[in-house]
Amino acid sequence: MESGLPPQSATLASAAPARLDSPALAPVLQPLSPLALQLQRVTGAVVGRPLELAAIQQELGVARGGRLAGVTVEGEPGIGKTRLLLAASELAVAEGFATVAVTADEEIRGPFLLARSIVGSAAAVEAPHAAEAVGRSLGALSGHDDPGLSSLPPDQKLLRTLDLAAVAIRTLAAERPLALLIDDLQWADDDSLRLLRYLVRANAASPIFLMAAIRPEELAFVTEAVNLLADMERIGMVRRLKLTRFTQTQTAELLRQILGGKVDAVGAAAMHGQAEGVPFIVEELAHAYLDAGMIQEIDGTWALAKKAERLVPSAVRTLISRRAAHVPEGTKAAMSLAAVLGRHFSLKDLQAIAVQLGEEETSLDALDAAMSPAVAAGLLVQHAADSAADYGFSHDQVGAFA
Repeated sequence: MESGLPPQSATLASAAPARLDSPALAPVLQPLSPLALQLQRVTGAVVGRPLELAAIQQELGVARGGRLAGVTVEGEPGIGKTRLLLAASELAVAEGFATVAVTADEEIRGPFLLARSIVGSAAAVEAPHAAEAVGRSLGALSGHDDPGLSSLPPDQKLLRTLDLAAVAIRTLAAERPLALLIDDLQWADDDSLRLLRYLVRANAASPIFLMAAIRPEELAFVTEAVNLLADMERIGMVRRLKLTRFTQTQTAELLRQILGGKVDAVGAAAMHGQAEGVPFIVEELAHAYLDAGMIQEIDGTWALAKKAERLVPSAVRTLISRRAAHVPEGTKAAMSLAAVLGRHFSLKDLQAIAVQLGEEETSLDALDAAMSPAVAAGLLVQHAADSAADYGFSHDQVGAFA
């Protein structure tokens, strides 16, 4: 069987095929996808993203036609990236795709961990026509490759691992189109990102739909992920979708879906203002107000109580806390000072407060450097050079947390 790889690659990939019943491979031939994205059937239509859904549908058509097609959905936490991944999964299944969905983890890392989650997924391991190719790839990815190849130089071992994975994915897609859905790509391990770069080139002529959700503020710090997207853009293989916050009309539509009925304009405007158009916060606010009895249905319309207090849902606090947990203590301290200045602040004003309080690091350069981790974590946004303010909290709730 032709592998479609360069001669040297084909030789490395086909050397000493491992038996599928080999004890060394037995542990990795079971469906094992530690980073599997737990897909649940989505209830209700996707709100506010008609253009994005149309783009996904179009790229699925490209993949179904026999060419690898890529889509990224990019935006801040809570903007609806995972929701679109779930919708894409349903669209792919409806069009006859085999679907593999995984999510990278911010803290759990390991060599080829994301790649092993893809190749070790149930959709891959349980595909009879690809059993041998998948087994050999899992063996290489998991360190159970043929012992006779242990003397290979490291670069040739890596090439063999990449080749075997490319063959496995291509074999999976040969019988029915394959949809690979990856959440939080910016947290993927470097080995898996290199493998994805290899796949998009080696399997460019295969019916594969590759979709990834990305937080752009963190992506800039992940060289391999930047290289992957640059490669895909250079060869015209990716459509990048940038998700923006909801308008008030879209927020009202989402609230109607969540509550099962119309929401009065005043209540919708209040919740839109508090959530600042972030869909995740809109949804959590709706549930929080329901649980607190502060929103009620009157004559078929949902309305907030006149003196409803301003709530901060626990899920929103958890999201902010998790983001803040990964920034240095110096950054947290600087953010606490900045919160005194309001939603938006200049470094000069922050410097003035720091000097008054006798802080050690008060130079503008030091304060600017302290802000960088918070920008990367999505807690702060950096303003344009001609703006009166240098930075701002990404959401009012972040400023309150700081």
